[in-house]
Amino acid sequence: MVFVGLQKKLYSKWRKLYTKRKPLETPMRVIADNLQIEPGDELFIPLHKDIQFRIEECGNAASLRINSQLIDDAKDAWRSWATFRANSDGVVDFANDAPTDGAFNGVDIGGLFWSVTPDSPTHRLDFETLASGASLLPESDALGDLRYQLEFCTTNGAPIIVNVVRQRLSNSVDCERMRSGDLRGLLFQPRFGRPKGAVLILGGSEGGIVGARTAALAWEGYAALALGYFNYEDRPRAAFGLPLEYFERALAFLAERFPGCKRAIWGGSRGAEAALLTSINFPGAVDAVVGWVPSHLIHDGFDMDGGEDFSASRRAMWTLRDREIAGAPFKEVDAKIRIKRSEKYRARPGYSYADEFFETWRKAGDDSEYHIPVERLAAPLLLVSAGDDRLWPSKMGAERIMRRLDRHSAKIQREHIVLCNAGHAVGMPNEPRPFSDTTFWRDGYSGVDGGFVNMGGAPSTNALAAREGWRVVTAFLAKHLDATEQ
Repeated sequence: MVFVGLQKKLYSKWRKLYTKRKPLETPMRVIADNLQIEPGDELFIPLHKDIQFRIEECGNAASLRINSQLIDDAKDAWRSWATFRANSDGVVDFANDAPTDGAFNGVDIGGLFWSVTPDSPTHRLDFETLASGASLLPESDALGDLRYQLEFCTTNGAPIIVNVVRQRLSNSVDCERMRSGDLRGLLFQPRFGRPKGAVLILGGSEGGIVGARTAALAWEGYAALALGYFNYEDRPRAAFGLPLEYFERALAFLAERFPGCKRAIWGGSRGAEAALLTSINFPGAVDAVVGWVPSHLIHDGFDMDGGEDFSASRRAMWTLRDREIAGAPFKEVDAKIRIKRSEKYRARPGYSYADEFFETWRKAGDDSEYHIPVERLAAPLLLVSAGDDRLWPSKMGAERIMRRLDRHSAKIQREHIVLCNAGHAVGMPNEPRPFSDTTFWRDGYSGVDGGFVNMGGAPSTNALAAREGWRVVTAFLAKHLDATEQ
């Protein structure tokens, strides 16, 4: 299910021909996806896929400890661990058994991967680096492999060590830098065969691109473009006056590059605004829309370098046909609130913007001029919100979108999925994000000299939500883009 089958078969043949197996020093057996693993084996597994570990012959009710270690690009170690109690048959099954102790709780098939935390105090403090993945991976939004070492230890034998390579980019996927006219980003596509569909991926208020998620979609058979629309290469640094036609040109590029393929647009956070507005104003350009932790309102833009508090900004983020699209202003911030902000920015869990957004959204009501006119959507819509979103109340935003569609008796297929107890920063399945409940913003973006921002959820709930969110979105895309699924 998980292994790249050809890689595993070739590796097994190579090992039999060119190496001599050492006799096992312990009766314990490690099974991964129904294949027995030899000590020192190296497994290649997509990051977004789960791996089914089953450990046999541990001994009746024996204690099994598993140590997980990841070495990052700076040669610093990230570690996790869990202890399990074998059943009467001497078996521990990750799919059914919860650890008795360790870095995570409950049955969690990916717990040993996402729960690693860095030894380095520098990494523990540098949240900006951790949030971007720069301390782990080379260049361009986290596309390198993550190399883990798993050590399986019991009291009745020598440990078994297995190397697990979690891959973000497949050998069967082509990646090219996008520089077509003013379009910028990374384009991923299957190396062989016709894509199932084409997907445009938009990030949020951090700017840049969402490379890892886009690469995983290509692994699943889609052509996918991670589009940079600001704060990326020579695109504008400030999120002001960004034309919706830019996204329409990107969708037209996908249509020309992959003729006959249906197209979807998937936007997260502020990118969900862009996805919805583009789909509304260019209805023939998309066949499906995904709004990830969305808002129901259009908001003003902001300048990441401007030094001004973006909550007081009054400049439009989006334009259409050279005309600004008015956005909702953030709540005005007086001196007392600014002081309160500064205090909360200094330590985890950080300052929560959710109350400010809630106040803005409450005042706007259901008939605000800033409401995204979703009743004009012509394509199927999936909304995925976070139940404990502390950046902005995305669950409320998605509910108001659904309510507006119902009020206007919209004919489109639509669904809203809530990722319970999850925060705004839900990433990819199995991704090591030990601080996903908090991020770090610098300079004018936060309105102060930089500080911690509360994103909501907890690392454990965000990890579970990442797996569920990925399942929901890929099922939606398969239903509306992939002809073989229809």
